[in-house]
This record gives sequence, structure tokens and C-alpha cells, in this order.
Amino acid sequence: MAGGNKNEKKTPRLRPRSLLKILSFLRRYPGHIAACLSLLLINIAIEMTLPQILGDAITGLRQHVATGLVFSVWPFVELYLGLVFVRMTVGFVLGPLRNRTIQWTLGDIRAAIYNALQRLAFAYHDQANTGELISRATTDVWRLQDFLFACLLLTVDIAVSLAATTTLIFLISPVLGGVALATMAPTVGLIAFYAHKLQPQWRHVHDLHGAMTTVIQENIAGVRVVKAFAREPAEIGKFRARKETYLGSLLNTVNYWASRVPAPSFSMA
Repeated sequence: MAGGNKNEKKTPRLRPRSLLKILSFLRRYPGHIAACLSLLLINIAIEMTLPQILGDAITGLRQHVATGLVFSVWPFVELYLGLVFVRMTVGFVLGPLRNRTIQWTLGDIRAAIYNALQRLAFAYHDQANTGELISRATTDVWRLQDFLFACLLLTVDIAVSLAATTTLIFLISPVLGGVALATMAPTVGLIAFYAHKLQPQWRHVHDLHGAMTTVIQENIAGVRVVKAFAREPAEIGKFRARKETYLGSLLNTVNYWASRVPAPSFSMA
């Protein structure tokens, strides 16, 4: 038990400096990032404009019914469909551009990792598990894809949308703006709190996945030794134990997320 506690204390935590180093790889593609953000802002502006057009059309219809004023709905329909078409076109351009930029960035990160591994001393490779190194260089880098997606588009999308929505609500009605802001602040706080709780759990899940893949790699590399000493049943049992531990921790983490995070997100929506 004491040894387990020591290992838990040595588990690395989230380091903002490491995240900034990862984001620094995006600086190699300033043109692509600027294009992605510009297209994203265009889509956000269109999404903010569409409800206003729909509201003006409904107001015009109500005035036409109440007072008999001349009203034509077709200009609103044409403008609405035109903006929807523009948003769809921007989305078709933004998707491949975003994916290409992030995949190029992941390729640069992999190259930097391989270069760093080749420059390490032989003593480090003698003590490190090859399977764990493979897991860190492949699976962990692949997980950075979601992180780069979030930083490149999702964070900007959420921040700009929240700021624009709150400003528009305040311009229409300060009372409703205050209510929206009062609802938004605790929701964001709860999401940040649960994210802080989930981070070490996901880190533990990733470590268990690395341990599981280490067993596979070691058995593949030493398959002749395993066969020579008839260790197949023992190695299969070892892998199954690692797999069950990994799946159990993964399900517990997903259940924790599913029971806590969606509720604050739904309340803010």
C-alpha cells in the first residue's frame, strides 16, 4: 500500500508550460491558422445574424396581421437561405484546412519526439520499456489531436460566441443579460471544477493503456523466449489482467464524466 501511495504521488500533473510548448508547434503555420480563425469568425457572425433575420421576419408578419401593413417574406427567406449557403460553404473549406493544419502539426511533434529519443543516452533506453516508449510516441501524440482541435477552434468558438451572445442580450434587455450572466458564471465554474477532477483520472487511464500495450510489445519482441519456456498462458493472463484494469478505470472515468459534466452544459444551453 505504501509503495502504491508513493507511485501515486509521483504521477505527473498537468503542466501549463508543457501545453505551451505543444501550442508553439502551431506557429509554423501562421497563414493556415489565420485562415482557420477568419473562417470560424465568419461562421460565428452568420450564426449570430440568422436569429435576428428570423425575428425580423416574424415581427413583420405579426404587424401585417395586426395592422394590414404590406409585407413580403421573400427577401427574408432569400437572405436567410443565402447566409445558410455561405455558412455551409465556409464549413466545407474550414474542415479540410483545419484537419490539414493539425495533421501537419502532429507530424512535427512526432518528428521532434523521435529526434529527442534518438539523442537520449543508451542507459535511458536500457531502463525504459520499449512498449511504453512506443505508446508515448504514438497513442499520446494521437490524443493531442483533440487538444489541438479544442485550442485552434473550439476555445475561440466558445469564447467569441459567449461574449457576443451576452453582449447582444444586454443590448436588448439588461435584465435578461444579468440573468444570463448569473446562469453562465456558475455553470462555467462547475465545468472547470469537474475538468480539474477528471484530468488525473484520464491521466491514470492513459498510463494503464501504456502498460497494456507494453505487455503486447514485449511479448511480440520476445516471442521466441515465451515459446521456449512455455509462458503463453502466463503472458495471456498478464495481458488480460492489464486489460481488465484498463477497461475498469476507463468505464469509471466515463461514468464520472457522464454523471456530472453534461448537466452543467445543458443548463447553460
